[in-house]
Amino acid sequence: MEQNKRAKIFAQEELEKLISWRGNSLEQIFEIKDEIYSEEKKKSKGFKTLERLKDYPNHIAGGNTWLKVSRGLLENESVVEQIDRFYKDEHKSFIMAMRPGHILTDKPIWIVANIPELEEAVYPVIAKYAKKDCIILLINEGEAV
Repeated sequence: MEQNKRAKIFAQEELEKLISWRGNSLEQIFEIKDEIYSEEKKKSKGFKTLERLKDYPNHIAGGNTWLKVSRGLLENESVVEQIDRFYKDEHKSFIMAMRPGHILTDKPIWIVANIPELEEAVYPVIAKYAKKDCIILLINEGEAV
């Protein structure tokens, strides 16, 4: 389980700015789009990606992250591949690395930020919120375009 030190600093800073994340999930974005999309739009790559990723445990940060994800950020294949890789290969080791009794949530909190200093699109890190551990999936919008 490798964490990028600079990404961890950025993730902690972004986490401290958050107003909401509890109760927000990719599944909610999918359900909203499922209700409003035409049958033709439901065949789109973005909708299919939402459908595939919605079952991964997640919290979506409110505000900018919610908007970016709901407006198609997950149509970027590089982002989707990195998210898939995290859940398949690293998620369990991140959970194991958190301090027992000091875990806020084991569902990663997705946060979108534009951080030119970082080169990848997705960075998983363990950060603190209310003095408890949580997993942040930092999606670097600058690299996700």
